[in-house]
Amino acid sequence: MGRMFFVTKQIKFSAAHRLFNHNGDCHYLHGHNYIVELTFSSINLDEVSGMIIDFKDIKEGVGKQILEMWDHALLLNSNDNNLINFAESQDLKLCMFQACDPTAENMCRVISGLSCIFLCGLRKVKVWETDSCYAELDLGGDDNA
Repeated sequence: MGRMFFVTKQIKFSAAHRLFNHNGDCHYLHGHNYIVELTFSSINLDEVSGMIIDFKDIKEGVGKQILEMWDHALLLNSNDNNLINFAESQDLKLCMFQACDPTAENMCRVISGLSCIFLCGLRKVKVWETDSCYAELDLGGDDNA
């Protein structure tokens, strides 16, 4: 394999969540200052810009969607009815994960679905919950993108 270019953009936001199906401390409502890292790869650069993708396009595309969905939101499993009812009664910003817990791994999956709609060359998605813990989804994909 020849040379490969990689670029990574970080998106930062704060949110609360609870893991409805978890038997440990994460079953209780708590919050994180999340960092999402979106890594793009290509063996080729755009001939005019000399880039894989413009960081501004990432920020204004998928970055904006992530912030609109999750920044200062309560992330919940759609089966967590008691907390959903409470959040709705308090007019809280709420984002539900369909029949699954809002884990870092599931957040990677959701983000990769958003990104693939309009961004070529997405290679990896990382979601950092703390400064020492993250989940990563390697999408592999077309290295010629």
